[in-house]
Amino acid sequence: MRKLGQYFLLVAVVVGGSFFISPEAQAGAVAFTEISGDITTNTTWTKAGSPYLVRGSLYIPPGITLTVEPGVVVKIDGSASSFSGLDILGTINALGTSEDPIYFTSFYDDEVGTSIDDEEICLPDDSGEEVCESLDLGDPLVGDWGELYFDNTNSVLRNVFVRYSEYSITVYKSSLDIENLTVEHSETGLVVYENSTVEIAGGHLADITAGETVVIFNNSSFSAENLTVENIYPFFNDAIVLFNNSDLFLRESLFKDCPDNACVTVFDGRNYANSSSVSIENTVFEGGVGSGLLTFGSPPASVSVASSSFGSFDFFAIENYNRNLIVKAENNYWDDPSGPLHKTNPNGLGQAIYGLVDFEPWLENYPPVSCCSSVLFLPGLEASRLYLMKDGNENQLWEPNRNLDIEKLYLDQNGVPINSNVYTRDIIEEGLGVQN
Repeated sequence: MRKLGQYFLLVAVVVGGSFFISPEAQAGAVAFTEISGDITTNTTWTKAGSPYLVRGSLYIPPGITLTVEPGVVVKIDGSASSFSGLDILGTINALGTSEDPIYFTSFYDDEVGTSIDDEEICLPDDSGEEVCESLDLGDPLVGDWGELYFDNTNSVLRNVFVRYSEYSITVYKSSLDIENLTVEHSETGLVVYENSTVEIAGGHLADITAGETVVIFNNSSFSAENLTVENIYPFFNDAIVLFNNSDLFLRESLFKDCPDNACVTVFDGRNYANSSSVSIENTVFEGGVGSGLLTFGSPPASVSVASSSFGSFDFFAIENYNRNLIVKAENNYWDDPSGPLHKTNPNGLGQAIYGLVDFEPWLENYPPVSCCSSVLFLPGLEASRLYLMKDGNENQLWEPNRNLDIEKLYLDQNGVPINSNVYTRDIIEEGLGVQN
């Protein structure tokens, strides 16, 4: 039997503001920082201290700010308590970048950060000499840990991945500002409720295995641009659902293979005092086993879809059961130049629609992609990245991560930048997609 070298973990344990290094630490050891107890003072997690291990739950009380720097990986051991994850009543500013994103993931996730779930097993061989092997304790699974729970807080997430969770992100009586969020391999996505507001610019919600991707209710608002939603649990489910005086704004987004209810469902039943609203622009609905947009309930909601496209739905592109609501759906493409199939357009060869839907005029082809840029490229000259400060956080505008970044570089009709405080710093050494 081959003799294996011993493996040790270099563990930094933070307890009550003190910092300890385990006596087993030695050169070549695997390093990580274990968080023990709640965060009681303003704290910064750094890439040098990453990965951070949270066993069970971590509480951030009101008035306390946790800043997470680019490149940090946070691994959560959900077996340690019934609730696992981060309970945020203070503030968390997770400020990842496109080059160094931040991960909140399972203790068993070895794809990001250092593998910290290995266990060393030592047994004597035939000669009595001790032989040690490092064994991985298992692969990550959906629902390994709970959620990021935002409670009465204003927080920021930039370039963040949430993986292998149960509830992913819950926003309660809070405001959450998000840029470039990925939620994957999780049971559900985001829940936004009780007078909460979420704004997301750039996101990918995929491989949701047990529930809705986004739920919005009780006087809450969800606004998204450049959001992709795909590969959602297909049965008795919606990708996005909202009700009870809540608002959904979607722009330049993509839905693929939606579940059997709909990509977007809005309903306000008899017990709801106020109606909800949906506004969708420049969004692609690429089919599913249900419908693209489903509305029902009373009192009536306000629903509009424009400059969007629908294709390959098993039921309807739009399915409206609300007799007091006319869905405004002008200037959309229904997968055929002849328009949608509807009782008022019986010769339409496009996607079928049901109920009161104002679909005229329609587009005879896919809507044009809206984009423009005030940036002039001069071959042979070095270029710089462009930045803009927002609420004390630096936002990289060029190279852009989304169309909204480009819009912040617009010039007005007189050729004057609409944002005068854009600044440069580092030089772009390689062109995107260009090989040396």
